[in-house]
Amino acid sequence: MRNILLTGASGLLGSTLLPLLTGHEVTALTHRAGVAATTVHGDLTRPLLGMDRGDHRELARRVETVVHCAATVDFGIPAERVMQINLGGTLQVIDFCRRAGAELLYVSTAFVSRRGLALRATETGIGSPVAYIESKLAAEAAVRGSGIPTAIVRPSVICGDAITGAVPKYQGFHQHIADWISGQTGIVPMAPGTGIDLIPVDTVAHALAALLARPLADADYWLTSGTAQLTIARLVELTMLAAESSGMPHDHLTVVPASLAPAALERDPSAVHHMARHRFESLTHIAAAFEDAPPFPTSLGSIPGGPTALTPDEVERVALAGVNHVLGNIKKERTLAGVG
Repeated sequence: MRNILLTGASGLLGSTLLPLLTGHEVTALTHRAGVAATTVHGDLTRPLLGMDRGDHRELARRVETVVHCAATVDFGIPAERVMQINLGGTLQVIDFCRRAGAELLYVSTAFVSRRGLALRATETGIGSPVAYIESKLAAEAAVRGSGIPTAIVRPSVICGDAITGAVPKYQGFHQHIADWISGQTGIVPMAPGTGIDLIPVDTVAHALAALLARPLADADYWLTSGTAQLTIARLVELTMLAAESSGMPHDHLTVVPASLAPAALERDPSAVHHMARHRFESLTHIAAAFEDAPPFPTSLGSIPGGPTALTPDEVERVALAGVNHVLGNIKKERTLAGVG
């Protein structure tokens, strides 16, 4: 049993991991949201984690391991704020670990390997993934140079539960699926053969729980679907087939390389509804980190006691579960609105 401090416990990953840690004594660091665990209130971006000195000292006295899941993945906020949360917060966590003599399990992202690709589209600006990737790269460097026992995990695109597809709050994946199904977007700005690496949140959580069963090994772990990833064309096909079988067929979705998407939109401005324009533009920027990229490596199947590697069929089922979750929500909304 470990005494664990968990950041990001109210987020998608943290809330899925928390029930798996019943064999440990867990304290959740929360800012606003409440969680079903012992909690301390604080702020990752402030010295002493936003706590008073006495509370900080008492917490450091008890904690043996920190699992740092908290981060922002919002590409719509300024780069300075992204860096403040993702790097600044990690620096405060490292400081806490040093004071506590604690290990650190840090949740990064597989997309740190695609900074160069992301830079092809834009180096700065709202809607770009570059600031997020750079904040995670800087945080990883800080973790490695901290001198404390660490492990870094690099998940890819975290979607919902592997079976139900459920998520407490839509991620980017779900928002784009909703736009496609509802007809808000008729253009998908990615080359058809682009790989989309999806990983169910429960798989990531089980991998973290397995890593916590033994001392951290100062290693990097890739939590990805790897060569089992889907192509964007197949994801669109699965989405449209599911929508049609649910009685919500879509007229047409055009899948084009990101570089050609602006011209396609100029030819047909009605292809993207104004309410979805920002998400469409953001996806056009993000596409640069996917197009022409080799598959991520994966550590699934090599973590003792952890999840096995995903197969292509399993990844398709995961994607379809997410699509059906979105479909179910859309149908509920239409029923409540009195729309057939």
